[in-house]
Amino acid sequence: NEFHVQKTSDVYSWYTEMVMDDVAYDLCIANGDEWNSSTKKAYLERIKLSGYHIYACIDTEVQAMVDEIYTDLSQVPDTKSAQQLLSAIVVIDNRTGDVVAVAGSVGEKTAFDATNHATEDDPKQTGSAMKPVAVYGPAFESGLVSPVTCLPDLPLSYDGGRFPNNVTRRYNVGNSVFDGIVESNNTISVHTLKKIGLDYAYEFASQKFRIDGLVKEEKLESGRTISDIGYAPLGLGALTFGVSVEDMANAYATFPNGGEFREARTYTKVYDSDGNLILDNTQETEQILSEKANKYINYCLRGVVKNNSAVNLGATAAAGKTGTTSDARDRWFCGYTDYYTAAVWCGYKQPEEIKVTSGTGSNPACTMWAKVMKKLHEGKDWKDISNTSGMKSFSVCIDSGGLATSACSADPRGDRVQSVKAYNEDRPTKSCDKHITVDWCTAGDGAANEYCRLAGATIT
Repeated sequence: NEFHVQKTSDVYSWYTEMVMDDVAYDLCIANGDEWNSSTKKAYLERIKLSGYHIYACIDTEVQAMVDEIYTDLSQVPDTKSAQQLLSAIVVIDNRTGDVVAVAGSVGEKTAFDATNHATEDDPKQTGSAMKPVAVYGPAFESGLVSPVTCLPDLPLSYDGGRFPNNVTRRYNVGNSVFDGIVESNNTISVHTLKKIGLDYAYEFASQKFRIDGLVKEEKLESGRTISDIGYAPLGLGALTFGVSVEDMANAYATFPNGGEFREARTYTKVYDSDGNLILDNTQETEQILSEKANKYINYCLRGVVKNNSAVNLGATAAAGKTGTTSDARDRWFCGYTDYYTAAVWCGYKQPEEIKVTSGTGSNPACTMWAKVMKKLHEGKDWKDISNTSGMKSFSVCIDSGGLATSACSADPRGDRVQSVKAYNEDRPTKSCDKHITVDWCTAGDGAANEYCRLAGATIT
């Protein structure tokens, strides 16, 4: 779509402003200038006045559907706060990897350069939405972990204490990686991180998924050093500064694209008023996940949606992950179908706990994501997003990580067996060695011996 920025008005759509910002930045860097607030203003003015021909990636039909939801405040879930709940969304077309629609906030846009909650100008902590990008994607690619891997469902002894807590404050001693993802289990996430290494996870998220805003190491004026190379930032999404909705959508779009990362863009080319090409925004791509690793992540994230009716689209299969920050001040859902990927954030201008009123669902980001995505998929054919061909279902004991036996199901605490799919090379090599079946003497309330039988005691 070709468009010309009109200099007669200072109020532009969220998408137009994103294009202007992206073009301004690329022009600034191409000319060897330092990008700051002054140069940004200068290059934006140049775009307004120079008659550039900019070819944008917007899909006007998709954008209209997003606007129908996001400009109508009655579509935004009600909360118990006196503040208006805010939200932002970025939609990527999986056929091209391009950004085709954006909303930087809710309600009508009435000002130029208003705060766009979808871009790096307003980074947010992500909560568990970061786990597929910084933990499980890298873990599956490393080959050290698969969905059938069982890890301790217990906190680590870390930094002088016990970390982390599960949201429910319940721990199952052991759990599969698959169930840990579906249940958004914090302990499984950090134990996975421990297995693959923090440095590896950080480099994968920042270099492969290209999540800007992650901090490798930074020394503050106070002398304190901050870093996102840690269990809380990577494993729980408790980031130092946060990341953008755009970056999260871009990262998740890798999964429906067969593990190939594509640099999402808002424009393709820019010509000057004389028809000279001044910017060629060729898309960068890189295969960052193997076929197996990508099928594993799709299988697990499809399980998340099957377990969450709020984001079940019905018309087609979907996959994705929720995110909740400390005290529920930020709520996320990043998800995808075969057609589109969309990331949604919800929160307030002045952060506080989000408490939705009854009947609107517990996570407003899920609600907004589903409203938009249901519109985008009206009339489209049902397509699966999780291809498990070549994978087999294995019954594993979550305590030992071995193949389950009949004794694993007879545990007094309840059934300890989970059925999880994986490739045959990732199946457990041994059977469970934690559970055994014994005869029990009810009279002595202990393991039965020959004297129990001689005495005629009841044996179970």
